[in-house]
Amino acid sequence: MKSKDTRLWWRSVWIPALLLIMGCLVSSSSSGSLWSISIPSSGTVRAASTSKVLFEYGAETGVLQPPWDLVRQFPEYGATITIVDRIARTGSKSVKFEHTAEPPKESEAKRTSLRKWETWPEFYLSWWVYFPSDFDCGGQDPDRWDTLGGVKYMWDDDAEEWKFRFMVTKYDGKHEMEFVIAGTTYPLQSKYYRFPDHRKIPKETWIHLQMYIYLHETDGVIRAWATWSGDPGDGGLLVERTGIPTLPSDSDAPDTPYITISHYTSNYDPPAKIYVDDVVASSEKVPENYGVTGA
Repeated sequence: MKSKDTRLWWRSVWIPALLLIMGCLVSSSSSGSLWSISIPSSGTVRAASTSKVLFEYGAETGVLQPPWDLVRQFPEYGATITIVDRIARTGSKSVKFEHTAEPPKESEAKRTSLRKWETWPEFYLSWWVYFPSDFDCGGQDPDRWDTLGGVKYMWDDDAEEWKFRFMVTKYDGKHEMEFVIAGTTYPLQSKYYRFPDHRKIPKETWIHLQMYIYLHETDGVIRAWATWSGDPGDGGLLVERTGIPTLPSDSDAPDTPYITISHYTSNYDPPAKIYVDDVVASSEKVPENYGVTGA
């Protein structure tokens, strides 16, 4: 049986090769280096060899699904995801994650997420998040956290889980950005990373979150950045880990993780909302001035 790395390598080779052959047959008379093929169920797609964007979403269509594969919300518990036009980073719309239940909360009242299943063996994931002035992670409790999203593996009826994701945490009353590498069956000790200077994240400002992941059973790479207007200008690198497992060796595990943009609150969070805009998964690092239009 082929290892997971071997399966991913073969898939990364033969799929672009097949698309290249098909593209040459379909558009051999077209000019320029970029070509495309028309697939009735998917519209027009570009070849993997030239495509830089795997997925992007800016809420401008006014709908969540498609393109998101799963919208996880529980309106009956006050946990909702909606598109709004009051606050937007680019264009005219953004996505609002809102939790209206008072603490202590039912499990469903704490959970909202958007998920996209298909990813690449190596990619960047980027999005911007906005905390309104009344956002408060943990309420009166000085040490609490909320998750914001990243990438996850889940299998065996969700009993097995690996997660690489951003969180907003509150330590001694101050909100900070944090990145976690962990999981119920992750083979290394869970690690949580914050800026050494414990810089306070701003409210009413769009914060750019971006991560890079290279999938490998033993030699994977994770990098994560968090930047915003007025930060120290050091590039915002929050964590860099190399030579770690980022691809489960379990044959029952998915070949790639899924993308998740979320707001998971604690039992003690007061009612809260956050906004998300310009979600991008790509083969290149997303610049600070990037915006999603028409998607």
